Amino acid sequence: MNKKKDVKKEEVSIEKRKQNLKKLKLIMVALDIICIPIIILQVKMNTFNIPSFVVLIVCNIIVFLSKIKETKN
Repeated sequence: MNKKKDVKKEEVSIEKRKQNLKKLKLIMVALDIICIPIIILQVKMNTFNIPSFVVLIVCNIIVFLSKIKETKN
C-alpha cells in the first residue's frame, strides 16, 4: 500500500515538473522575442556583445532540449 502512494506521488511530481517545463519554454519564447530585436539593433550600432549572445543560445538549447523522464527504482 505504501508503494502505491509513492508511485502516485512520483506521478504527480513528474506531471508538475512537466507543467513547469512548459511554462519555462513559454517564458523563453517571450524572452527570445524581446531579445532578438535588441541583438539586431546592437549589430547595426556595432555595440554587439558576443558573451550575452552565447548565453542566450546556451539557455535556449538547454530549455528546448530538456525532457522530463520517469525514474525506475
